[in-house]
Amino acid sequence: MSKTARQLIEDAIRELRVVANGEPIKDSHSETGITYFNEMMHGFESKGIYIGYASIGLDDEIPVQPKYIRALRLLLAIDLAPQFGSVITPEVARGAANAERQLQAAFKRIGNLEAPPSMPMGRRRGYSVEDLTNG
Repeated sequence: MSKTARQLIEDAIRELRVVANGEPIKDSHSETGITYFNEMMHGFESKGIYIGYASIGLDDEIPVQPKYIRALRLLLAIDLAPQFGSVITPEVARGAANAERQLQAAFKRIGNLEAPPSMPMGRRRGYSVEDLTNG
């Protein structure tokens, strides 16, 4: 089941205990949340997380598989905490650390590997790569 950005932001704010379950979220909190969410998503690349993200609005669906929603909620809660004067609980801190590792593992981009120039090349066991590709 997909979530909208608004739903994820509300969940992150509740994670911080800024608003109790069942209480409405202020529009200003949602606007702050979407700004921080888009900034967080764009900033992932600098942490080795290559999601390929384009900014979204509050009522747009989160463009990741549902299994990554919890990770995004916890990481957003960490980013939002100073804005709301919230103390991060140890559970949220641990969850966010695990969440970042989960996203790095899922969205890591491994570059092309090249042999160093000093590496010996040539025939081995009677054949070479050229023999295999040229018939």
